Amino acid sequence: MSSIQLISSSGLIFCIFINIIILFFVLINKDYNDKRTGAFIGVIAVNFVLLTSYFFRQLMEGEPNPGYGIPLIITASIYQATSQILLLLHIRITLLSIENKAPVSKITRFAANAAAIVVGINFLLSVATPFTHTYFYFDEMNQTVLQDAIIISDISIFIWTALTLFILIYNRKNLSRKEMGALLSYVILPTVALVFYLMTLNLLFIIYSITLSILIYFASIQAELSQQIKQNELALKQKELELAESRIATMTSQIQPHFIYNALAAIKSMIRVSPNLAAETITEFSNYLRSNIDSLSVTAPVSFENELKHVETYLSIEQKRFRNKLNITYDITTKDFYLPSLSVQPIVENAVRHGITSRKETGGSIKISVHKINGETIITVTDDGAGFDTNQIINEQGRINVGIQNVKTRLAAMVGGTLKVESEIGVGTTVTITIPEKPKQTGQTEKTGKSERTEKTKQTEQTEQPEQPERTEQPEQPERTEQPEQPEQTKNAE
Repeated sequence: MSSIQLISSSGLIFCIFINIIILFFVLINKDYNDKRTGAFIGVIAVNFVLLTSYFFRQLMEGEPNPGYGIPLIITASIYQATSQILLLLHIRITLLSIENKAPVSKITRFAANAAAIVVGINFLLSVATPFTHTYFYFDEMNQTVLQDAIIISDISIFIWTALTLFILIYNRKNLSRKEMGALLSYVILPTVALVFYLMTLNLLFIIYSITLSILIYFASIQAELSQQIKQNELALKQKELELAESRIATMTSQIQPHFIYNALAAIKSMIRVSPNLAAETITEFSNYLRSNIDSLSVTAPVSFENELKHVETYLSIEQKRFRNKLNITYDITTKDFYLPSLSVQPIVENAVRHGITSRKETGGSIKISVHKINGETIITVTDDGAGFDTNQIINEQGRINVGIQNVKTRLAAMVGGTLKVESEIGVGTTVTITIPEKPKQTGQTEKTGKSERTEKTKQTEQTEQPEQPERTEQPEQPERTEQPEQPEQTKNAE
C-alpha cells in the first residue's frame, strides 16, 4: 500500500469513527424523538455504509488480482446507491425542518419532488453502472475507467443542488439560522467537493465533505436541543411558580370571611338549643379549616377519598345551616384515583353559594357523581340553582373566576385533567372534571406523593382521635344539667 493510500485509508477510518460516535450519542439521547431525528439517523447509517464500502473498494482498486473483480463491483454498487440515498434523505430532512414551523407550500413540494425524481433516475443508472458500464468500469488492473456518460451523474447532482438551494432560500423564514446553516452545509460542501473531484478524480473530497456536513448538522441539533432544554426549564419553573401561587390563591379563596361568619353564627344558635350538635359542628368546622391550611403544603395529588371527606365536612356544616332546604345526592362508583387537593370542594361551594342560596325560599339540590368511562374518571357537580352566564368565569374578577380558574390550572398541570362549566340561567349549573387514567404528575414523583399522602393521613388520624371524647362526652354533661330547661327552650321556639 502506497503512502497516499495509507493516508486516504486513515482518513476514511477517522470518518467512520466519527459516524459511529455521532450515531451512538443520537441513539442514547431520548430527547431526540421527532421525525427529523429518524431521518438524520438514516443519514448517519447510510453514510457509514458508504464509507465502509469505499474503504474496501480503495483497498482493492488498482491491485492486479483477478479475485477482486466481483468484490469491486459489489462495493462500487453499494457506494453508488448510498451516495444517491443521502441526497434523498437530505430532501426529507429539509421538508421536516420546514414543517416544524409552517405547512409546506405547493411550490416547495413540486421542487422537492422534481429533485427526488432526478436523484431517482441517477440512482438507477448508478446502481446499474458496475454491470452496464454506463458511468465507469474496471479494467484488467482493477483501475476505474470513466465513461463519457458520467456527465449525466454530474448534471443530476448540480440539478439537485439548485433545487435544494431554491427550497432553502424560498423557505428561509421558516428555518432558524442554525437550521439554515446546517442544511446549506450539506448542499454547498459536497458541491464544492464535486468540483475538486472533477479536477482531480478523487472521490475522497466528496466523502470528507459529507462527513463534515453530518458533523455540522449534529452540532446544530445539539445547540437547538440545548436551547430547548433551557426553555423547558424556564417554563417548568414558571409553571411551578404558577402552581404555588394557585395553591395560595385557592386556600385564600376557601378561607372566606363570609363562610366563617355564617358557620360561627350557626354554631352560636345551636349552643343553647342543641349543645351536642354545636360540638359536632365545631369539630367539623375545625377539620374544614385544618384541611384548607394543610392543602397549602401539599404539592402532589391526593386521593379522592380525602377530597370527598373534605367535601362531606363542608356540606355537613352547610346542611346544618340550611336544614331541609339543601339536598345532597351522591352517585359514586369509583374512588381509586388521585387529583389535586381542593379540586371538588370549591366547585361544590360555588354550587351552594351561587346556586342554592339564590333560592332562599325553596332551596335546591346538589348531585355529585363520579364514574370511570373509557379509561377516564368523570366527576360532575350539578345543581338546580339560578344558573349564571358562563362568560363571567373569564370576564369577571369574582369568586367564581378565582375558584374555577385555579382548579382548572392545577388539574391541567398536576394530573393532565380538564374542567368544563355548563350553565343555564333559571335551570342550573353542571361542572365536569375529566381526569386521564394515567395522569402526568409534576413537582414530585408518584412515590413521593404517595408517601406524603400516607404521612398526611396518619397525622390526620392522630389529631382526630383525641377529639372523639370531646364530641361524645363533653356535650353530654351539659345535656344532663340542662334537661330541666327544655320547656323554656320550647317556649322560646314557640
